[in-house]
Amino acid sequence: MRYGPLLGLLALLLAPATWAAEGPRTVLVKGRKYLFITDGSQPPKLSAYSSKDLKGTPAFVLDGQGLSFQGRKLCGWPGGSFDASKSYNMVLGYEDAERGRYVGCGEGLPFLSTWGDGGTGTAVLYIEVARVHPKSYELSYQGKAYYLPKTAIPPSTQLIDGAKVQSAGD
Repeated sequence: MRYGPLLGLLALLLAPATWAAEGPRTVLVKGRKYLFITDGSQPPKLSAYSSKDLKGTPAFVLDGQGLSFQGRKLCGWPGGSFDASKSYNMVLGYEDAERGRYVGCGEGLPFLSTWGDGGTGTAVLYIEVARVHPKSYELSYQGKAYYLPKTAIPPSTQLIDGAKVQSAGD
């Protein structure tokens, strides 16, 4: 009996999953705080600054075109811009969510755009929060702090603990 094809299949099944090639990660880190944004009625308009006084040119901008950092676009919405009529599919990093063409946004970002309900629900946005200040949320990226004004956050947003969110693979 030839075992070559069977061993190849077994190796494939036992190999570690590479979720980055298939879509965004869906697991939040236990013990960390996240802003949980579910309002898809309009594109988010968020800016995070490198200064605590929330002045100057924003380092991060999340808007109807996508996510950029220091003026460079990191990723966009499916179809090139946010479409509220398809808010259930508006996950950053997809060129075409319906066909599954995922290019990603980059590693280590405080912004996590994915599907709720462990990858099966409507699109949601999580923003990892390092610290909460009276007027802002502090984000961390590449060892540096960035500040997101609380006034820019949609009213339905919740601050949650990553341990309380069930995700695919948990």
